[in-house]
Amino acid sequence: MLQNSKLLNRKLFTHSPSAAPATLKPRKKSTSLRNCKLLSYKLPVNLVSAAIATLIGVSVVPSVWPSYQTSSSDLGMAESRRPINTFQGHSSWVYAIAVSPDDKTLVSGGYDGQIKIWDVRSGVLRQTIKAHTDAIEALAISLDGRFLVSGSWDNQVKVWDLKTLQELETFEGHRDDVKTVAISADGKWVASGGTDRTVRLWQIETGQERFTWRRPAWVKTLAFSPDGAQVVSGGYDGGITVQSLNSERIPQTWIGHKKAVWTIAFSPNGQTLASGSADGALKLWQRPTGVIQKSFAAHNKTVSSLAWSPDSRYLVSSSTDKSIKVWNAHTGELLNHWIGHRKPIWSVAISSNGGVLASGSSDQTIKLWSPFETRSSADSTEQGKPSSIWALRKGRWNLPGSIQQYGRPSNGC
Repeated sequence: MLQNSKLLNRKLFTHSPSAAPATLKPRKKSTSLRNCKLLSYKLPVNLVSAAIATLIGVSVVPSVWPSYQTSSSDLGMAESRRPINTFQGHSSWVYAIAVSPDDKTLVSGGYDGQIKIWDVRSGVLRQTIKAHTDAIEALAISLDGRFLVSGSWDNQVKVWDLKTLQELETFEGHRDDVKTVAISADGKWVASGGTDRTVRLWQIETGQERFTWRRPAWVKTLAFSPDGAQVVSGGYDGGITVQSLNSERIPQTWIGHKKAVWTIAFSPNGQTLASGSADGALKLWQRPTGVIQKSFAAHNKTVSSLAWSPDSRYLVSSSTDKSIKVWNAHTGELLNHWIGHRKPIWSVAISSNGGVLASGSSDQTIKLWSPFETRSSADSTEQGKPSSIWALRKGRWNLPGSIQQYGRPSNGC
């Protein structure tokens, strides 16, 4: 089954036959399983979503805000901006990246099954771990910086000590590719989801699986709510499922996207859930009602990853259209639009204190971007507001102690 599942994964990620890594050859498939997976992906997701909603008694969620369209003038403002650094070391696609809370370490994982540990300030590759026997599609770092979690197409979830890089736990239970992982804010729980259509909850201390929830379609993305009360997942049926961890309540289902939900992210203040989809849309959902507050026609292709600024005011989106965009989450205004990667972008990450914005791509690179600049002490406090609050000026974040100090690399990347 493992071998039978991989070719489709690669085909779903590949936009043309030439886009696949040249060093990798597809494996032969059994016709029955391949057709099953193709069917699960190709069924019109709007019909699937409607059927699910009918079965569980959930109506399609109305939007209380207008959709924000990305105009041709917006596309014209795209900047081919030089990143402040480019990390090169992977031999194939970079699927997942994560940044440590102290901004010092960046972790990447990709098609080659390796985890790479980078020094953010210098760009030096500190260590490479042959972590999994197949592609790594998901990474997460705990808020206290103790744990790193990886999820792979080898069906395994692993927990690592981020300082020593020793493997602490291997969670086995998924029957197919693991496509997403998350760590609770208190660092006690790991959630994972994948193409076996399950969301699983694991306890780090004991290494035990505590709960398994079955979903109607492949699970592509999930997240813990900041208060740890919910696990929210999105998948190929276009729906978002909200599972309470503190009660026996029936899960809520939020319907709004026309195609698969690829990425979700909670705002740090816990008031809003952002979602991005293969339909190119970005939606902001109000908690706990599930009402759509805003809807953006964000990208021309799949919205692959999302990341919030620490103050919950700004949202970064990446896409398989090779672009990164910055949005004002309150007004829906497109503030910045960068193009620098040569191939689809799979992941963006902002550290929890806001010092690092990074992206990982099929072009085998990780890039650090420079939307940050340091303000003077006179500018850093406005009307009594602490200087740690992000401010946007001339399309750039102003953040004291930002990675602007690291300077531009000499390698011309």
